[in-house]
Amino acid sequence: MRSLAPSARTAHTDPATARSRPEHGGSHRFRAGGLCEYRHRSPPTHYGQRMTSERVVVDEAVRAAWDSYRILEKRTPEKERRQAQQRVQAAMDSYGREEVSRGAVFLVGVLTAHIIGQPGGPEEDRLDPLSDLIPAVIRKLPDFESADPAQVPMVTGVLMAAAMGMDTVAWRDQFGTIPPKEALVHNFVLWLLADLFDSLVEQPGATDRLMRETFNSMAADDAG
Repeated sequence: MRSLAPSARTAHTDPATARSRPEHGGSHRFRAGGLCEYRHRSPPTHYGQRMTSERVVVDEAVRAAWDSYRILEKRTPEKERRQAQQRVQAAMDSYGREEVSRGAVFLVGVLTAHIIGQPGGPEEDRLDPLSDLIPAVIRKLPDFESADPAQVPMVTGVLMAAAMGMDTVAWRDQFGTIPPKEALVHNFVLWLLADLFDSLVEQPGATDRLMRETFNSMAADDAG
């Protein structure tokens, strides 16, 4: 299995207000299962999956959740990082911190399912979600200095739900609102999953490019 190691340790606390992180550097709504389907050109054949829940997440909140990743990522140019911070804050002002946190939970489910579904070589080289992917992510969380260990059981549950093909948003919603400390750890998990996918396809920044293509395509569809 490829390394999930982050680029470096981090000590920030809130992607909405964070400045440059050298360490890591709409009108419609996402149905946490049916209104949107992620598509891309390459390298995988399908980015995400259709879900079945009637629960929905505002699309700006999902975009803001991905912007939280871009704030953490060291490759993000400073100007784009500031723009991402502004979008995160705008989404929180409009829809609340909770909705943006639900967007992160949604994306954790999408990326987990996509990584598990990656075509591979020999069976022994394929990632097993329970013995490989989830333990690797959880083991790397302490590398983020702001990750609260008390949040690990809940974020592990979200990853488990995704691995079993469940609707992560619906699964998490049953436990009530997402507190800020837990929301932050979901952002770290999202970064680790994106880092893993980039390493699997051997293309740094691949996940970010695919996600931005998706959001740009959706924006074009809305404009049309």
